[in-house]
Amino acid sequence: MNCPACQAKTSEIIAYGLKLDVCTESCGGVWFDAGELDQVDQVKERIDSRIIRPLTNQKVVVDRNRIRPCPCCSQTSLERQIEDSVSDLEVDVCPKCEGVFLDFGELNTLRTNNSKREEAAEVIDGYLNRYAKNPKAIPKGLRAVCELLFR
Repeated sequence: MNCPACQAKTSEIIAYGLKLDVCTESCGGVWFDAGELDQVDQVKERIDSRIIRPLTNQKVVVDRNRIRPCPCCSQTSLERQIEDSVSDLEVDVCPKCEGVFLDFGELNTLRTNNSKREEAAEVIDGYLNRYAKNPKAIPKGLRAVCELLFR
């Protein structure tokens, strides 16, 4: 398989039941087939360090604005979705096979961001459950306000 970002050959890394394609010789990007990213997108989930911090060629410059082909679907381009504008996290997704490509470092950022969101949700739930007489009667707008406050 060729890397969508730099077109170098990827290496298959098998760990903890996942078989991922990692650009170990060049840019350090990682390809996830549909559903695989969900298995490692939380800090509490086990992942091989070769996927979080793959060996890379630091001299490779990746044009993040370049159209990226899906490595699995011929003649299909990946669609860029902004996951988090604060941390500049953009996720490239294939609209056909639903595979996901992450550039070097984006998996670690995604895992960290998800962990922070999970912690904030726990704080909000604790706050609402503690101060609401009937948690089921909590207006949805109140949860939205709390999410803005606890970001």
